Amino acid sequence: ILLTHAINSFLKNNCFIFHSDYGKKGVTLTTAQRLKNQITNPEQVKEFQNINLFTGKNNIGDIDCDVPEVIELADDFLIPSGIEFGRESTPRSHRLYKILDLDKKHTKTAFTFRDSDKDNTLIELRAHDHYTMCGGLYDENEKVVYTKLNKLTEITYEQLHKSVAMLALAAVILRKVRLPNVSAHNEFYKEIAGVLRQYKVAEDDAEKVFESVINKANCENCIKDKKVRFAQL
Repeated sequence: ILLTHAINSFLKNNCFIFHSDYGKKGVTLTTAQRLKNQITNPEQVKEFQNINLFTGKNNIGDIDCDVPEVIELADDFLIPSGIEFGRESTPRSHRLYKILDLDKKHTKTAFTFRDSDKDNTLIELRAHDHYTMCGGLYDENEKVVYTKLNKLTEITYEQLHKSVAMLALAAVILRKVRLPNVSAHNEFYKEIAGVLRQYKVAEDDAEKVFESVINKANCENCIKDKKVRFAQL
C-alpha cells in the first residue's frame, strides 16, 4: 500500500521512474533500457522490483545526504522538500526538488572531504544522466522508506547548489569540532572564521554556518559563549 502511494506521488509530480533488479542498488541498464522500463501506472509495479528515479528528467533533481553530519544539519540549509525518502537507517537522506532552470550541463555535483581511505562523499546533487533508487531493497537488505510524499518544492539551480555547498561546509566543521583532540574551541572557531574570510564567504552565510554548527555540536560552553564566537567571526 505504501509503495503504491509513493508511486502515485512520484507520477503526480511528473517524475520519470523505472524498474530494475530487486535487491541491487547499482543500476547497469542503458538509457534505452531505462526508457523501456518506465513506470507510468502503479499497476505496472511487481512485488519484487526496485524502483528508480531518472534524475534530470522533467527538471527533477535529487539531494543525496551521505554522511551523518549532513543529515543532522540538512534542515538548517535545505528548504523543505515535498518528497523525502531513504534507507530504513537513514529515512530522510534523499530529498527531491523541481529545479526550474535545470540545464543539460547540470549532471552530478559531489561535495567530498578526504579524511579517510573510504568513500569521502558528503553530499550529492544529482540531475541529468543519473538516477536514484526510490523503491525496493538495497544490497544490504535495507528497504526504502518514505517520510514525505507531497508536492515537489520548486527552486532554482543556483539556490539549491549554494544550499548544498553551505551544508557540506558546515558538516565538515561539525565533524572537526567534535574530534577528541579539539578541546580549545575558542581557538578552533577563530581559525575557522579566518578560513571563511580568506575564501570570501559572505558574512551572513558565515553566520548561518556558525549558528548551525554551534547549535548541533552540543558544547555547553560554546552555546553559552555564542556571542563570543560570533564576535570572533
